[in-house]
Amino acid sequence: MAAFIQRLFKSRKATPASAPKNSTPKAAEASQQEAQNERQLLRESQENQLRNNPPQPELAQLAIDGVTAAIRLEAANGLQQEELLQQVLKQAKGRDKGVYQAIKQSLQTVKDQQAAETAVQQRIEALITQVQDQARSEDTKLYEARLDAAQESWRSVEASASAEQAGQFLAAVHDCRERLKAPPGAGPPENRDPGTAPADPDRPANCLRRRPAFGLGPGRPAENPGKPLAGGHP
Repeated sequence: MAAFIQRLFKSRKATPASAPKNSTPKAAEASQQEAQNERQLLRESQENQLRNNPPQPELAQLAIDGVTAAIRLEAANGLQQEELLQQVLKQAKGRDKGVYQAIKQSLQTVKDQQAAETAVQQRIEALITQVQDQARSEDTKLYEARLDAAQESWRSVEASASAEQAGQFLAAVHDCRERLKAPPGAGPPENRDPGTAPADPDRPANCLRRRPAFGLGPGRPAENPGKPLAGGHP
């Protein structure tokens, strides 16, 4: 009997005490709460970063690593540099559909703007060439009407022209205006003698030649040669 009781006590001592049932769930809950707090702080930090108009590289980073979909999408919509748009497009593919679609649309907008700017520059160069050719042309048909039309077209692209382009256009217009002032058949400005001025149509023709001094023209006799001078002899 004594031996049985002794074995019973030994078996009880060998059995380890069971851990409290609630210890593991409490630890997991604490860890989860800590992660939520960190996420909340990071979200607030990123939202504040967006409000401060960050540079393009930071927007690209937020478009990929933003804590929430709203942060990533707002950052993506703020991107404008084509190189960064291409980078974010590659990283967002298959990961974030909203960011991918937004970046794809932005890239199309950039391409459309570039095409429009190229078309404007081509129009500027075409107008400069047109007026320069008109200033050198012998064709005077509808000369002033064509020049006025070119100037009207220039006004629509003038804001996009460089200082050099504007100077070239204005110089060509000046040459055309000088051509309009010249007498018929005078030709382009570069073909005329720079020392001669166009005739004034309002000035009488007999005023264009200078009359020689009285009685001093070569080979011309003095008027009334037989009339004696005052105090002299015939």
